[in-house]
Amino acid sequence: MGQRFAPSYANLYMSEWEREALSKCPLRPTLYLRYLDDVFGIWTYTIPQFMDFINTLNHHHPSIKLKHTIDTQEINFLDTTLSDFMAVTFCRHRDEPKVPDSGASTDEENEDGDFTVYECPGLAPTGEMEVKNPLFDDSTLYFQRFHK
Repeated sequence: MGQRFAPSYANLYMSEWEREALSKCPLRPTLYLRYLDDVFGIWTYTIPQFMDFINTLNHHHPSIKLKHTIDTQEINFLDTTLSDFMAVTFCRHRDEPKVPDSGASTDEENEDGDFTVYECPGLAPTGEMEVKNPLFDDSTLYFQRFHK
């Protein structure tokens, strides 16, 4: 029974560790992703500042130490090799919550959700792609928005 819940326990523990440890850091990665105990980030500051960041995280708890890899061309994360990620443009769709319009009948019609658009060379421009946030996946709402 314990093995079945091990990933959930690990995720809860690392989530709390992450919240506390990152609150101690004056500089944070531009992109920070974690899956259980594997972390990926894009650092846009200097390498000495990155080493200070890693040092802060490694001194937060005696049993958790991060190994790090620095590379501008390719890097492995979760058995996947990411390459040429410096050519990716990150744009934030929306930073603050949307205030409902007075003419809308429900909050659901106004809730777009936050998501990030990744625009990569060689792919269709963002305007030609349909982008939806899987966290707000209401198929009927999605159909109404994109297939009018």
